[in-house]
Amino acid sequence: MGWTTAISIALLGISTGIQVYSTQQTKKAAENADAYNRKLAESEAQRKEAEAHENMRRQREEKRRRMAMARSRLSASGVALGEGTGADVLEVLDARLETSIQDASRMAELETRALRAGAEMDTWKTRQQSAALDLQTYGSLLSSASSMAGSFSNTSYRTPR
Repeated sequence: MGWTTAISIALLGISTGIQVYSTQQTKKAAENADAYNRKLAESEAQRKEAEAHENMRRQREEKRRRMAMARSRLSASGVALGEGTGADVLEVLDARLETSIQDASRMAELETRALRAGAEMDTWKTRQQSAALDLQTYGSLLSSASSMAGSFSNTSYRTPR
């Protein structure tokens, strides 16, 4: 084996090492970014949940206030509250206010689910990217090994016996 072949094989080995290192660093950076983004998404989801609970608490307080005001107005107008039209009015008002509260709660829950689902999808994408980078690493190693073997075999055919 000549010195040029030895240098060529050494440079091929160094090039492969750099390529493998670079690929693994890319993989690690993608995994770290995914972990960070997952934490951000979870933090945002928890913030939205806390905000939704606070909004529901406030809406229920407002509901109690509005129901008390409706009872007061109906009573002042002389309508009997426990029966007939007065009870119907209060029941409808209560149902509408509660529906509004439940709708807001559902919307907040959908938003938090979407945030978490998005984070899970990003994690899945990162895993796929990591698997592809692993395959790229193995391909680089095999390609380099094949090139080195070819260099060795070419030099053995040229060497006089």
